[in-house]
Amino acid sequence: MAQLSTRIAVRDIGSPLALRQRIVGDDRLLLTSFGIDTHLHVESAITGAVAIARRREGDLRTVTNGEEVDAGRPFLLRPGRAESWSRKVTADILSVDLPALGAFTGHDESALHFGATHALSPELQRH
Repeated sequence: MAQLSTRIAVRDIGSPLALRQRIVGDDRLLLTSFGIDTHLHVESAITGAVAIARRREGDLRTVTNGEEVDAGRPFLLRPGRAESWSRKVTADILSVDLPALGAFTGHDESALHFGATHALSPELQRH
């Protein structure tokens, strides 16, 4: 299933919490759009999926497997540990199920490797 994480720990949350979320997709691909009106610190374990995230507005700091990403441009959330700190943020996350991605690429999911957290060039980022 393309669900990004089943283990999420909220470490700090502003009060009152206002969360807006919209999820569309199926067991292979999910698009989640969300907005948070306060601050939020979250840790999660990403298993069985990979995701591309895009901050639309607000403050967002994200670390994936110990590597801080530039949240000012689309970035990849790889399987493993992720942590984020956000304040008044809206964002989109496209989650892809690893077995489905393997089937699409013709590779076993164990052969999939995700080295970079961002597009390798500005041209690739536009696509």
